[in-house]
Amino acid sequence: MNDMNGSVEEIVAETGAADNASKEPANEKADADFKTEIKTDNKTEIKSETKPGGKAEVVAESKEEAVTDDGLMWEAEESAPKTKAIKQRKKKKRSYKGILVLAALLALLGTVYYMFKAHTIKTVNVTGNQVVSEEVIRDAVLASAPLNNTMLLKYNTKFHPIEDIPFVAKLDIDIVDKDTVNVTVYEKSLSGCVEYMNGYVFFDKDGIVLEAGNHLIKGVPCIKGLKFDNWEMGERLPVSDVARFQSILSITQLVEKYHIDLSGIKFTPEDEIELSCGSVTVELGRGDYIAIQLMNLGSILEQLGDMKGTLYMKDFKTSGSTASFSRK
Repeated sequence: MNDMNGSVEEIVAETGAADNASKEPANEKADADFKTEIKTDNKTEIKSETKPGGKAEVVAESKEEAVTDDGLMWEAEESAPKTKAIKQRKKKKRSYKGILVLAALLALLGTVYYMFKAHTIKTVNVTGNQVVSEEVIRDAVLASAPLNNTMLLKYNTKFHPIEDIPFVAKLDIDIVDKDTVNVTVYEKSLSGCVEYMNGYVFFDKDGIVLEAGNHLIKGVPCIKGLKFDNWEMGERLPVSDVARFQSILSITQLVEKYHIDLSGIKFTPEDEIELSCGSVTVELGRGDYIAIQLMNLGSILEQLGDMKGTLYMKDFKTSGSTASFSRK
């Protein structure tokens, strides 16, 4: 029995070896038939194919170029010069853009420099002013010109006219040259003034308060004998005696109409009107004939010339009336 067992074991062993030997060629064939997966730059498609022998074959198909095992593209050497050329072209474009930006900036700076250098105000000519001095007008104009520039002055005064200059109604500004400005002054039409505290209140032909100041203005008659407690700019002077104030307004309008040099108007305690015309005092009475009196006053004053004294016109009621003069 032992001999039989031994032979059985040998047979089994040989059979196992034979089986192993038979399996090895099959494995080698399978390995030979198996195709290794190929990597690509993007995606790899894996296919399973079955051959007639019944074995599955794995096939790698790529939609893009395959790369070698070391990761280098097959066409890397061919695409490298193209990539370098593209980079160089982009670099040149950036350089050109930089040069253009720099040139535009320099042109802008040059224009700005020329504008401010060549258009600096050097001369301001002032006309039309009688009450306000040229210096006041010139300072107001320059204050409205940023950097003393004529172009900026024109732009600024177009949207922000110069205002709030005492006794000035309007300014006309004309840029006659890149460094020269002509200014025409339109002053407010002052018909008279009245004393108020330590100064004077100026009003127009309608009795509207226009300005207030500390000094008398030549050619603007000063009225004495009017009483009021307060006043507001742009409002009618609140005089207690309305009739008297209306007589004053009539006188100031007629004086302006007939170009009479009048320096003052006064109401006497008897409620009579006296005019101060230079060195001549004119007595008009209660003012019942103001219109005819003032219409003839100008020619009479011309006849008197430089004489000093009092002209009596209380009874001057018509153009044919007679006035008397008392010389000092």
